[in-house]
Amino acid sequence: MKRIDSIKTIGGIDADSDELLMQCFQNHDSYNEIRDFQKYIVLGRKGTGKTAIFKKFLNQREHNYFSFGHIFSDYPWHYHDKQVKIGVPDFDKFTHSWKYLILMSLSKILLNQDQSYDESSFESLLKIESFIIDTYGTRDPDVTQIFTPSKNLKISKNFTIDLGVFKRETNF
Repeated sequence: MKRIDSIKTIGGIDADSDELLMQCFQNHDSYNEIRDFQKYIVLGRKGTGKTAIFKKFLNQREHNYFSFGHIFSDYPWHYHDKQVKIGVPDFDKFTHSWKYLILMSLSKILLNQDQSYDESSFESLLKIESFIIDTYGTRDPDVTQIFTPSKNLKISKNFTIDLGVFKRETNF
């Protein structure tokens, strides 16, 4: 019999550190229901497979399947704190920032992974690409930096706007 102080770990490991997870993963009802769009959320106690399902979706690679996952540390908590300080109602503190984060993730998939779009959507895709590059300097921004861009816009104290008939010089 082994001495208890010689045992490195007691109990099973979790999905976050399980190296065999993807090789041994077996489809089960919760995974199949999410995959088939019958359900959209997985609830369960610790150890019931929620992280395993999440990782399975993220690691699945097929020509017609795209995924992007978020964890709580991706959420811009500093941005959330700023909303609290300016008096944003409790029910709205998360809504807009999560929507933006999700739309940015979808944009990253469209720009960097999905090549199946047709000519009718090309113009819209160019607008998305232009916005993301103008805002973040790349087609593939780090989602953890979406609310804290590394570049600051600098506006000159003097600039001129020339719209043909109208010309305006502005001083700040």
